[in-house]
Formats: sequence, C-alpha cells, structure tokens
Amino acid sequence: MKRAVGLPVLLLAAALAAACSDDVQDIYSDWQAYFRFSPVTSVPQLYTAASNPGQFCTVTFPNGQYYVFTDPRGTSTSWPVTAQQQYGRPVFISGFIVGTPAVMDMSGRFPLTAYDLVCPHCYETSAITRPVAFDGETQMTCPRCGSSYDLNNGGMPVSGPATRTLYRYHVAYSQGTQTLIIQN
Repeated sequence: MKRAVGLPVLLLAAALAAACSDDVQDIYSDWQAYFRFSPVTSVPQLYTAASNPGQFCTVTFPNGQYYVFTDPRGTSTSWPVTAQQQYGRPVFISGFIVGTPAVMDMSGRFPLTAYDLVCPHCYETSAITRPVAFDGETQMTCPRCGSSYDLNNGGMPVSGPATRTLYRYHVAYSQGTQTLIIQN
C-alpha cells in the first residue's frame, strides 16, 4: 500500500531547504564602485589583463590627476585623467584589481573579473583601507594582516586571518569600443 506524502512533510522539507539560504554569499560586493576607461589598448598592463587568462593588473588613482596601471612584475603605465573622465570620477575603496582568471568558469569561458584593492579583513575589522599587493602572478597579499587571496579562485583567502573573499565588482569590456567599465 502506497502512502501519500502529507502537506506537513512537504512544508518541513521546504523550511529545511530555505534554512541554509542565510549561508549563501553573493559573489558581488554591495560596496559602490565605478570606473570607466577607454581606450584599453593604449595601456599594455590593462589590455594584457583583459585579454589573456591568468593575467591581472592593479588600477590606482594616486592624486586624481592620473591613473596608474601596474602588472605583477611592477611595470607601470600612468595615464592622465581627461576632463570627461573627471565628470564620471571613479568610486572605489582602495583601487581596483582587473584581470582574467586562468581557470574557466562553469560555462567554459575565462570571464574578466574586477576586485577592490582593499583587504576585506582589515577594512571590516579596523576600517583600514591599505591596499593588497601582488605576491606572484595571481595572488594578492595584505602587508598589514598577512592575508593572501587567490585571484584565480574568486579572490578567496588562502592564508592569514581573512575569512571572506576580495570585494568583487561587475565588469564589462567592449573590444569594439575598447571601453572597460567597472560598477556595482
């Protein structure tokens, strides 16, 4: 004899499935971010990071008059901020990390990614905006707390006291217009 599954059992199963949803962490940060840059091909560090798996660069704004793009080997290019770019001023915590992970995503692509340059552990525990620095080609390390983050694995912490990933932002790159846009 077959028994019908009762409504209470179905409700209990639905409640248990929903109970785990609080543990889910969105991959994109809630912090505000904005950066628009064109032409990407004019800056070798940014063009390489946007076009090649396993390549990353940082974008910083030392005094608001120019951008500095730096690759993991320390090679930098400065680019003056134009009057038009002054209108859409960048919004960030410490700058940006832009690049393409060497590991494919679930769709078999190498998606362009963008993170904030700030160490999330130091920012959340002490409100310190000190930027992380390259420690190899695809790893960033905080000079303050020693936390290291893997850029090929969604900015996940690999050592140190950090328990959360780097702050990740939405990024779009149009090869036709050579425009890169980071925003949240």
